[in-house]
Parts: sequence; structure tokens; C-alpha cells
Amino acid sequence: MLIALKEKLLENRTVLLRFIEKLDEEDLKCSKKSGWTVSEVIEHIFLVEKNVTKGIRYYANQPKNEPAEEKPIHLVLDRTRKIEAPSTVRPKGGSISMQKHFENLNLSREFLFQTLEEIDEHLLTQRSFPHETFGPLTLLQWIEVLAYHDIRHLEQLKDILNDVGK
Repeated sequence: MLIALKEKLLENRTVLLRFIEKLDEEDLKCSKKSGWTVSEVIEHIFLVEKNVTKGIRYYANQPKNEPAEEKPIHLVLDRTRKIEAPSTVRPKGGSISMQKHFENLNLSREFLFQTLEEIDEHLLTQRSFPHETFGPLTLLQWIEVLAYHDIRHLEQLKDILNDVGK
């Protein structure tokens, strides 16, 4: 299961990066009315992955904790369901260059994969921590969330740029 998830993570991140690399610095400033800019969406993707990876590292090293049932993680892709981002993963804003976004996305993915190499695989189904919407998720389910998260926000990026005629 982990091998397939790693492949999905790689595939989805590649699709996201290929889309982002076609953008220019001006595109980063585009937004829907009262919504995040393209730059802020990209920053959010990085922040989520970094924070989830920290959570995976932390909870993998804790005694067995609250059990987590299977959840419909695929619902992350359903953009009709609005999910309020916790403050820790809301973009800070400011001017972030395209180059810095690429660096951040690559660093967060490297951090995730390094973490997965260091953790006993059986712990991925034996440890959990809470998600704002789904409740307790196993570490493995969190990894699945990350795979879907890239695609959810890729679609958001496309919507933003489509709305401004790009």
C-alpha cells in the first residue's frame, strides 16, 4: 500500500509542478474575489505537507493512541465541500517568488519521503492524529490526504486562472 501511495504522491506532485512551471510571476498575484491568490494556494500546499509530515514524525514516536476508522479520504477531492484551513496552514501572504515556491514544494516532499523511510511501516496503520474535518486519521490515511490535496488545489489554481481569463 505504501509503495502505491508514494507513486501517487510522485505522480500528483509532478502534475502540479508541471502546471505551476507554466505560470509567471504575474500569475502568482491572480485571485478570485475575496479568495487566496495563486501564490497563497501554492504556499498552503507546502504548509500542509510540512505540518502533516511533522505530525507523522511526532505521532509515529508516541505510544499507541486513539484508533482511527477508515474514512472516505477521497472526499478531499470534492471541492463543493469547503474545508476551512486551520491557522497553522493558512498562507502568510507576502511576496514569494516562483523559484521559492518550487524550492518549498520540493523540500516538503523530500521531508515527507525521508520521514517515510525512517518510520516502521506497521506504525502507519497503528498511530493516528486528528484531522479538522475527518477526525482521527491513521498516519497512512494522512499520506493519502496529501496525495489528494495536491490535486484538490491544482483544480483550485485552474479555477482561479480561468476566472481571470488566463
